[in-house]
Amino acid sequence: MSTAYTTTAGGNPAMTGTAAATGVDFVLATGAARVFFTVPPLSTGESLELQIKETNGGSYVKVGTICNNGDSVGVVTSRGGGSTFRVTKSATGESVAVFFD
Repeated sequence: MSTAYTTTAGGNPAMTGTAAATGVDFVLATGAARVFFTVPPLSTGESLELQIKETNGGSYVKVGTICNNGDSVGVVTSRGGGSTFRVTKSATGESVAVFFD
């Protein structure tokens, strides 16, 4: 079952709409994976980006693009144990919701 990705730790509000947004932190164990997807697919110039939290206290570093430009699905797989990540959504031309499995 899919879960709406949220912008706050309480699970509300879901990451949806046209505004750029930053999602809540999540931890992946070594080798674990999480699939992210958007409804509808992203348009040209729109993206979901993955960021990793630095161990020195809280800054985030861009890891890469999960999906963009017409795509709607991307997979995040952790190589290091217990890393903390978050996903950012660019501004979109139409309302886009972000989910994960």
